[in-house]
Amino acid sequence: MTSTTAERAAALAGLLARMGGPTKDRFYPERPSDPDVHAARTYLEPDQLREHAYSTIPAADRQRVDPRAVVSRFTRAYCMAVVRPVLTALAIGIPLDASIERCAIVWRPWTVREASAMNPFGLWIDLEAWAIPAEGRSPDAVRSDVHTALFAGHLARVFATVLRIAKISPKVLWGNAGEGVGGLATAAAESLDPAVAQPLLDVCDRVLTAKTLPGIDGPNPLLDHIGWEDVGRADFPHGLMVRRVCCISFTLPDRVPQIWCGACPLPTTEQRIALVRS
Repeated sequence: MTSTTAERAAALAGLLARMGGPTKDRFYPERPSDPDVHAARTYLEPDQLREHAYSTIPAADRQRVDPRAVVSRFTRAYCMAVVRPVLTALAIGIPLDASIERCAIVWRPWTVREASAMNPFGLWIDLEAWAIPAEGRSPDAVRSDVHTALFAGHLARVFATVLRIAKISPKVLWGNAGEGVGGLATAAAESLDPAVAQPLLDVCDRVLTAKTLPGIDGPNPLLDHIGWEDVGRADFPHGLMVRRVCCISFTLPDRVPQIWCGACPLPTTEQRIALVRS
């Protein structure tokens, strides 16, 4: 990488780290050499996607899980891995072409109730090769290119493959993408000084409230999927995030009985607060 690219990579990784667990280590400035890194285009092949989706489930549970919950867990984690570094980069002036052919996904272990598996966790993308030209162009045009690559050129294509292997509502999949965006906004509001957080909040708000997304037919599939409840607490300056459609992960064996996600619409407000802060 050139020194300028190295500085940009450090700035992006540093800002993600400052926001803590929801965003830390989501971006890799250099492609890791370990075997748990896979070209994102792998997930355009149904058999490959199925194999990787089931690797998010502890081995002992794989024969007794609902395939819909499996692919939902996979896409929920996948969206967090891809959306958060790309939108953070956009907020600090690093517009990226994150089309699926440009990216690799870094997998990491996770553990719930002593049951372990793997999750898609972070993104490798070449900041120099896949930077979108911005000089002499309007911010709207640059942002449109980023959105086209990220949503139409990447996530929508993964979701199309998911729908070939599991009968799940697209609303669940796009709700997972919306949670990826909304969680970034919450992390920024809670972890950064207001002046630093505001560009990130603006980037997320544009994605979640736009009437359409470039490259995707019809209304914006992220619209109205995520909201924030004002709970009147200083440690929730952006409110308590809540999804409109449950991701159904609570039905998985490692989450029974009823370990909901922090943005789940099913538990009470106080239960969600406890989940988020646990």
